[in-house]
Amino acid sequence: MAAFPFFSFCSALLAISVGIFIQFNAKQSKPYMDEIFHVPQAQKYCHYKFQDWDPKITTLPGIYLFSFLCLRALSYFLGQELHLLCSTFLLRMTNVLFLMGNVWILRQLLICIHSLRHCDKKSAQKQKEGKAGENEEESEITRCSVTALVLGVFPVLYFFTFLYYTDSGSVFFVLLTYYLSLRGNHFAAALAGSASIFLRQTNVIWVIFTAGVTALRTIQQHMDKTALGDSPGLLVELKAYCIMFCKHFFELFKCLWSYGLVVLVFAGFVVWNGGIVVGDKSQHKACLNFPQVFYLSFFTLAFSSPLLLLPLDILSYIRRLRSILRKPLLFIALLLVTTSIMTFTVYKFTFIHEYLLADNRHYPFYVWRKVYARHQLVKYLMIPAYMFAGFCIHEKLTLKQHRLWVLIFYTCVAVVTVPQKLLEFRYFIIPYIFYRLHVPLVSYVRLLTECVLYVAVNAFTIYLFLEKPFSWSHSPEEVQRFMW
Repeated sequence: MAAFPFFSFCSALLAISVGIFIQFNAKQSKPYMDEIFHVPQAQKYCHYKFQDWDPKITTLPGIYLFSFLCLRALSYFLGQELHLLCSTFLLRMTNVLFLMGNVWILRQLLICIHSLRHCDKKSAQKQKEGKAGENEEESEITRCSVTALVLGVFPVLYFFTFLYYTDSGSVFFVLLTYYLSLRGNHFAAALAGSASIFLRQTNVIWVIFTAGVTALRTIQQHMDKTALGDSPGLLVELKAYCIMFCKHFFELFKCLWSYGLVVLVFAGFVVWNGGIVVGDKSQHKACLNFPQVFYLSFFTLAFSSPLLLLPLDILSYIRRLRSILRKPLLFIALLLVTTSIMTFTVYKFTFIHEYLLADNRHYPFYVWRKVYARHQLVKYLMIPAYMFAGFCIHEKLTLKQHRLWVLIFYTCVAVVTVPQKLLEFRYFIIPYIFYRLHVPLVSYVRLLTECVLYVAVNAFTIYLFLEKPFSWSHSPEEVQRFMW
């Protein structure tokens, strides 16, 4: 019963997306922005010129290989030459396939994480529900399905469905890796993780994240919670988990060896390549841009405001603060230390990429120009907003997830975002989606509000891209378009 409306809505989403896709290709039929590198490279593959490589491309060739395989199959069934099908239109269509794949995998993940139905096969076989349990489970699955459809139109990701970028494919294989691991198919998960790395090298961190969560879940099956007491400290619990890791090392090794192999092979590639970036390394030099975590927290607060900023949420935060204020000296000390660390971090580690200041085709350019560049004190005045965002996110995330899971997640998010010098919202897509998957399921009213927010942002951005082209004074013959 629950599956029928889901697939009906998927069909509607596909129809709407194809309509937008046709408009994109009507208005911008030629490769645009990064497509000027991606499309010709994919077309070389369609001519079987696998040895030719554009040195300006910085990612591995996963997206080109996937497009090659899809179009090769299509050419076989249509009886046409492959290179005749390798147009910008059909290459972009690859991401429409990934869109539908992402919606499906989001639903499966939400069911795994939130539904009464257990995700791993052994538990599912043992579980026997009564009639009431089945009805409750069906209701949960329906809510998971609606949530997946809403997340499928998450603006930053949805926009790049219509261009030949790597984001949709990267998200799909990262989510597939995580889903397969939750199902206990660790070798298949490692293969999917390898595919995700071929689309974007930084996805190796999400392979490590998946391995960490797998280890945590495996240890929890053997952990005697009564031995830890009612409220053990984080260090005490971490020590207990390390002891259990050593005690069940061989069982954990059976689960984790495939992920370890992927990470080792990638490490060997980095040593051989002289860095994580292939091709042009000049604009992708790593640095310690710690404020990226702060930008991500505010980005997350903005897009998940229907989950975090309704009146009931504010009341919940006030109650939480009241409980903290029962120890005022501890609270004041913690506040001062946190503020001091964040202030020092913003002062010492704020980096500004030249693209951020020069390219007015992207949202971050205007965010920086209209907010941060107005006065040198603005970046410090934003610290309370970052602290509030972090508090809201942490409060919501810890309602559902174990604190060691949260620690693993925060660590991986920092490793993914901090080395990036450029403020680019596309780098926030996977951290945001993982956060959104793991907070508690919300009411249909909140989901509707979230959907309205996403649709409004999508409509505005797509409208600007399609209907408001502009030109630069130094190259008036070239049409520029606004995008994420």
